[in-house]
Order: sequence, then structure tokens, then C-alpha cells
Amino acid sequence: MRFSVFPRVVLTLTLAAAPVLLQAQETSAEDSTVVYTSEYFAQWAPVTAQDMINRIPGIGSPTGGNFANNNSGRGLGGGGGNQILINGKRVAGKSNEANSQLQRISADKVQHIELIRGTSAELDVRGDQILNIVLTEALSSRSYAYEINTDRYMDNHVQPGGKFSVNGTQGGLNYLLSAEAEPRHDYRPSRESSILGDFTPNDRIVEERTRDQYTYTYAANLAYDINADSSARLNMLYSDFDNTLEVDRSITDLTVNPPQTNLQREETPGENNNWEIGGDYELRLANDHRFKILFITNQRNEFSERERFQVAADGSEQKDLYVSSDSTLEEKIVRTSYSLGVAETQDVEFGVERAQTTLDSLLKLGVA
Repeated sequence: MRFSVFPRVVLTLTLAAAPVLLQAQETSAEDSTVVYTSEYFAQWAPVTAQDMINRIPGIGSPTGGNFANNNSGRGLGGGGGNQILINGKRVAGKSNEANSQLQRISADKVQHIELIRGTSAELDVRGDQILNIVLTEALSSRSYAYEINTDRYMDNHVQPGGKFSVNGTQGGLNYLLSAEAEPRHDYRPSRESSILGDFTPNDRIVEERTRDQYTYTYAANLAYDINADSSARLNMLYSDFDNTLEVDRSITDLTVNPPQTNLQREETPGENNNWEIGGDYELRLANDHRFKILFITNQRNEFSERERFQVAADGSEQKDLYVSSDSTLEEKIVRTSYSLGVAETQDVEFGVERAQTTLDSLLKLGVA
């Protein structure tokens, strides 16, 4: 039987506010679409599009959270669940999809937000609920957003971080560029005791785990209106999240007298990164039919080496365990679709999607 204690530090902040009842500005299409204009969100002084979504009743929350996160599986999906569009278009990406862009879009760039319960050939996806973020169409404008933060952990370690993004339009080009450095330090002490079947003490394990990590993310989202009937979009993302895990452990054998303590040290450096490129092209034909082709390719690389050392009383160390793990996950997706109207209120879409997922992994183990 084992008992473990993991001390944590929890800080709770409670805010009280008088309830405010607000109504959306417009309702259309037989109550299937609710429109929230920028004036609706003005009283909360939102900074990003994510702040605005968090204030939509039944969708967001003041503490944040994703409205939709349906891209964790294989392929693109596209049916069921909740979906997010930007200017009525789906973002060609999985790591770099619409949810991740919401915190990079400045609130003053949002004209209104449409909450759609229904389907339409004009939309790129089908879902239980769809949020369409409609941006302003200024001829030439640019806005900047930045955030600086500092995290302090229970081991008194301080790590700064920050985000910077620029988005704007220039003629037919709409762009969103961003960079982010997010601290991921973690300190986790623990104490574990175990007893034997006759309730006599067995051993005691005291451990300290420290992880040092920064996640650096760079993203670019470009959209270009070629003419009134065709448009193209290109999305790129690169993320680097190398980390090092260090463990100091003492194991005390309580079955002998006097108790004997064994000291161990572990070091696990890791090299991790992922990149993604996605894009799509849309063409509206003279008969109002629509053709679209979309592609996504991404790769995730993870490498780590775990080494464990036995620490002697004189401070010398002897390695007794080595584990190396190296994996590369690749995904390639191509989708085409053709939409046409068969009646005034009905549309048909034909499409083909091909997804290829490849995993290449290598494991090395050495025991002394």
C-alpha cells in the first residue's frame, strides 16, 4: 500500500459583478443566425477576437476556453461538433487552425460575429454550431497587439514570456503574422511512503522534478482575393518546444536497521518541434457553382534521452540506465469539393479527401 503527497500552490481570484442582460443586435434567416456586432462587446473592452467570443452567451466564458477543437484526429473532418470560420472561410490547418488565430486577431479588426445554427453552401463546414468571424474591410490598415507576462513558480523560479502579432490588409491581401514565447517551467516535489502487508514500514521516496521549457511559436496567415470570383489562402506555422527534465530522488529502505538511503539523479534533455503548411484555392463559376481545393502537410519531431545515475556518498556518479526515444509524425491531406444548387434552398456538395499519416519511431535502451 502506498501513500503519496504532492504539495501544490493554488491561487484563487474571485470577481463579483452585477448581472447584465444584453441582447444580440440582429437575428436573421428564420432565427438560425444571430449577429453580434462590435458595439455589443464594447463594454468589456476586448483586446482580441477570443475575448469577444468569451462574452457570447452559451458559447464562451470569462475564463476563456476553446469553442471548437475538432482537429485532433486523422484527416480534416468537417462535419458535426462546433466550428469556427474567418470571413466565412475555413482555415487550412490543424495546429494552425482558426482557434489558435483568435488570440492573434485584434478586436478592432472584427466587424461582427455570426452564430449560425444551420447549414449553407456558402459555408466551408457543417457543424452543430458555427461561429463566423467577419473582419473589417479597410482598404489599407494595420494593427499591432502585444502581451508581456511573467510566471513565478513554487520554487521561486521566474520566467518571462510574451506575444506579438500584426494583422492588416493591403489591397486584396489580408495578413496575420505572430510570434510567441510561452514559459513552461514546472517544479513538482513529492513524498511517497509504502507499507508491507503486516503494516510495517517498507520504504520512503522523496523526489523533486524540475522541467525547464520555452515554447516558441511563429505563424503566418495570408489571404488574397485574386478577383471577384477566386481567392487563395496560405497558412504557415513553426513551433519549437525543447525541454529538459531533471529529477533528484532519494529512496530510503525502512526494512533494515539502520535505514539505508539510495540517492539517484536523472537528466532527460528533449528536442521537439513541429511545422505545418496549409492552403486552399476557391473558384466561383459563372453558373454560381463552387470549386475548392485544400491541402495540409505537417510534421512533428520529438527526441529525448533519459539518463539515470546512482549517486555515491562521496558524490561520484555511475550511470545505470539509458533510454533514447526519437519519433517523427507526418501528415498529408488533400481535399477537393464541388458545390452546386439544386433548388432555391438546397445545395449539393461532392468532395474527395485523401489523408496519409506516417509514424517513424526509434527506441534505444541501455541498462547497467
